[in-house]
Amino acid sequence: MAHTYKRIIIARTDKIGDLILSIPSFFMIRKMYPEAEITLLVRNYNYNIVKNLPYINRVVQIDRYRQKELLEKIKYFNADVFIALYVDNFVMELAKASKAKIKIGPLSKIKSFFIFNKGVLQKRSKSIKHEAEYNLDLIKKLDKKLFEDRFEINTQIFLDKSNLEAAEKFFKDNSIGDKVLVVNPFMGGSAKNITDDQYADILREIIDREKDIDVIVTAHISDEDRGLDLLEKIGRDRV
Repeated sequence: MAHTYKRIIIARTDKIGDLILSIPSFFMIRKMYPEAEITLLVRNYNYNIVKNLPYINRVVQIDRYRQKELLEKIKYFNADVFIALYVDNFVMELAKASKAKIKIGPLSKIKSFFIFNKGVLQKRSKSIKHEAEYNLDLIKKLDKKLFEDRFEINTQIFLDKSNLEAAEKFFKDNSIGDKVLVVNPFMGGSAKNITDDQYADILREIIDREKDIDVIVTAHISDEDRGLDLLEKIGRDRV
């Protein structure tokens, strides 16, 4: 018989691309435990992506709190399960503070072996799997049979009116048409990636072949200069 968990915390506290690729994992937790209270821990700049997910009870923006205050808040949630889809020293402190009986996370640092009692060995830097699959492997660790019985992929992002209005204004102000390619070339992790020059070569070739396409390059503020440099390297108008 499967365990029933009342309160589950899931932490995904790194950049936007990885958070988006965690959405199937958030959905699967709800599929597995329809009655559970699910709390997400995210960075402020990612809040808008997950705030409208209908199957999530609470989203905590961790940057809004001082460390001591946040640790107390995590303990107050009285979670049964803490799942870290990404791990650094701060996330491990949050996992420890949760007092959850089950703590799941990647075993990528020495300290993680002492923090996560249901850890998963993952060598994400080898890029053997898709990032979304690595995340789902951590969810599966909670209950393999229940996971497989109820498995379903859902990647939907729920936008509100203000999100749609902002996008429509951006498209109008930049004369963007109906055929659009969005590229997020930069990353903060250790997974494999191609070079900025290679991105420029590929995008230039796509633009030259697909005459009516517009390309949008996205970047975190910390990669803004690289993004602008990439636009120069591409050297095409519809970017």
